[in-house]
Amino acid sequence: MRIRAILIFGGSLLVVLTFTYSYWSTVFTAQPSTMSFPGLSEAENHVFQLLSSEQKNAFLNLSEQDPLMALEMVRAALQPNTIVPAELQSLPEMLAPIELAFGEFIAIDAVRWASGNLILYQEVDETKLLRLENFRSAPAPNLQVYLSIAPLEDAEEPTMMAEWDEWSLQDPYIELGPLKGTMGNQNFVIAPEVDIEQFSLVVIYNATYDLLISAAPLRFN
Repeated sequence: MRIRAILIFGGSLLVVLTFTYSYWSTVFTAQPSTMSFPGLSEAENHVFQLLSSEQKNAFLNLSEQDPLMALEMVRAALQPNTIVPAELQSLPEMLAPIELAFGEFIAIDAVRWASGNLILYQEVDETKLLRLENFRSAPAPNLQVYLSIAPLEDAEEPTMMAEWDEWSLQDPYIELGPLKGTMGNQNFVIAPEVDIEQFSLVVIYNATYDLLISAAPLRFN
């Protein structure tokens, strides 16, 4: 009797499963959702899927603003980090330097960011050296380092803007040169005649697309 009951139950279950196939089959056949990026090859899109959902959404949002810029940004992000050569990471010899200022880099969003800190030194001849330490940046094309001014919310009580998307490079600014790598310490020499106190910001910037990657407010000692 027990065997007969099992056979009857099994047959009934098979019938139910057969007639409800369209409902339960998707549980086993559904594939993870993917977000393809326009302009990428099939192989590049495969790597694109390895990015976080936050990164993919940020790149797609950039694509709505400027498709060509976003495509270059994505392709740069899919490449390995460029490490600063060891011989360029050391602090050069200086004679009685003083620390003028310091700062810390911030993230703009999931794809525009840098981390690490900066120290601004001044030599006895008033030559200055900007040093980035424990530095890492989001990969992006044509990364340049600039001294610039910070956006302010209130002229009477200056505070940094919360929204950096509206910021763009404006006078006064000085280009210090291309970023030497997306990972590693690096140094930038500033000429003695530069009045450093007129600047309030160090930025990692893509001048080709007028795009801010990261910023570090200068805090003077």
